[in-house]
Amino acid sequence: MKTTPRRLTALLGLTSAILALTVPTAAADDEPTPREIIEACDAADRCIFHVRGRQTFPGETHRVGGFAYNCASRAQSQSLSWSDMTGHTNTVGVIVRMGMKFAKTLEAGVENGYQHSWMWTHTETRTDSLWIGPFRAGWIEHAPTMQRVDGTYELHFKRKWRGHHIWYQEFSATAPLADAQDSVTFHDRWISSKEMRDVCRRPGRR
Repeated sequence: MKTTPRRLTALLGLTSAILALTVPTAAADDEPTPREIIEACDAADRCIFHVRGRQTFPGETHRVGGFAYNCASRAQSQSLSWSDMTGHTNTVGVIVRMGMKFAKTLEAGVENGYQHSWMWTHTETRTDSLWIGPFRAGWIEHAPTMQRVDGTYELHFKRKWRGHHIWYQEFSATAPLADAQDSVTFHDRWISSKEMRDVCRRPGRR
């Protein structure tokens, strides 16, 4: 059968449509993940974090340190030392390492925009005195003050990176607020019968 120009054009169009459905484009395969865009901040010629908003809130309350036991028949003051480290989270799952450009960029954005410092981790260490009633056990609970920032990273490359000179990526991070008035509360309860045997009746225990 003789192939006319019109039939040839139709066949070529059908072939192109089939290839478009079955072969993924290189651009789609090369699309970076949000984490890759953030980590590319180190290689960018210019990397800026535009802070859109900031808020502070109390973190999760949890017990810190051990228990202080008063096995005597009168109330006593006891000291309890504790240390609590609070880390950070972010929306793209990037791991923060010392000296990373994207981390320094966010820190600068928060400090310039809100006159507050940003710390990715913070350890609170202190010793508190507890007034504990007779035959009671005391403990301390701590709720760190947290801060969250939301914004957009803007990356510029003189030579195209993954097909573009400029990339934008939404980003949110939550971390402890250093030098804040954290919530520290004291609690106590009756010593259990097991603790009475294991703790209070040990030699030399008062």
